[in-house]
Amino acid sequence: MRLIFITLYIMLSLSVQAQSVENIVANTVQDKVIINYDLNGTTGANYYVNIYYSIDGGMNYIGPLRHVSGEVASGVQSGAGKKAQWDIFKELNYQNEPIQFKVEAIPNLRKAKAISGAFGDLSIIKASYVNNILVIEFSLLPSLENETMTISMAPSPYLTTQSGEQLLPEFISFGLGEFYESSKYVAKVPLMNGIDVKGLIKFKMTDQESVIPALLISFKKNWDNPVDYKVVNIPIER
Repeated sequence: MRLIFITLYIMLSLSVQAQSVENIVANTVQDKVIINYDLNGTTGANYYVNIYYSIDGGMNYIGPLRHVSGEVASGVQSGAGKKAQWDIFKELNYQNEPIQFKVEAIPNLRKAKAISGAFGDLSIIKASYVNNILVIEFSLLPSLENETMTISMAPSPYLTTQSGEQLLPEFISFGLGEFYESSKYVAKVPLMNGIDVKGLIKFKMTDQESVIPALLISFKKNWDNPVDYKVVNIPIER
């Protein structure tokens, strides 16, 4: 049996709602790593739990873990005595390095809140991954009548990752118009009060995060100044 060296266990709890991860303890059973933790949060609330590992003393964390089972991913309720099992040798070419862990608990937000602005209400319909591409579907319910509007490629929209990196999209469609990175504006879209206009934005992602901290989209009417819509804590469907 191969030996597994486990050292410090670190917790990370995102500040999107009040919750914390405590009492993280890991041990080995044969060739598996068992990770125990307590998840403090709203009674009965569900959380999305990710676990990451580090083999360089916590300078860099890799993950979330893929070959892991138990109380991880979606639907984990708050409470003590949570347990996950990691099949380490399926995921890591382990060479007896000391391993550190961190655990992240994110509220399972059902839907990002609609944002009201000068042009109407912006809603996120769905956000999901297609391979390494994050696809965000949205709609704008206009409050204007008989107006036309454009959506710009740069400097908006952009997405903010959990590490704080800001990403520009690979592709945008809005109404009947669509464009790629080389284009500046999508075709003008006519607005009618009460009839929503669908859109889609694609981002190339290095890491598949479970919640997107922020998405900024700017619309403009004619030559007016852009109007920014910022949606926060967008849950990603798995």
